[in-house]
Amino acid sequence: TVTGFDRTRNELLLQAHTIIESTQQTVFIRKKYLFKSTGIQIQYIIQNASTEPLKTIFAIESNISFNNDMNENLLTEIVVNDTKKTIKSTDSFFKKDQISFIQFTEQKDNVIFNFQPNENCGFSLNPLYITRPKNGNITKEYQAHNAVILWNINIAPGLEIEKNLSMSIKTPNLTTSKKTKKNK
Repeated sequence: TVTGFDRTRNELLLQAHTIIESTQQTVFIRKKYLFKSTGIQIQYIIQNASTEPLKTIFAIESNISFNNDMNENLLTEIVVNDTKKTIKSTDSFFKKDQISFIQFTEQKDNVIFNFQPNENCGFSLNPLYITRPKNGNITKEYQAHNAVILWNINIAPGLEIEKNLSMSIKTPNLTTSKKTKKNK
């Protein structure tokens, strides 16, 4: 549910509540989007409204989609324990914790998507395909990448915690390429 919008501060506020089926615990989630010229800051406040401690996984999902041939051209890099690692984007990947930065680069056009949590998190990446008949054969076609950022959380009854995620998109400077073309 939308609970607020401030055009001057570039903020959008959302709120939801749910009951975790396995434990029958009520959880309230407030989500604040702050839009800036440098990207989007998202604040999640998770409140345990039950009488028992809440121990679960809080996950945020993002689907990144490119043209059907882009699976091979997606470079995925993460920072784990202060060490940069590259993930093969055609394979599934999962790391349960210690990730401080995630970057996707679409190499054909050099578009970069950055995700930076306020504290270390877990991360899962899965290429999504559909299968369909084509010329009498069944073919597998790339559709998108499903990226999940997750945290193990443990919240005492009546208390809340905060998780933040900064996202940005960087594109090549088109002015530079236009000048280069004129000078040729």
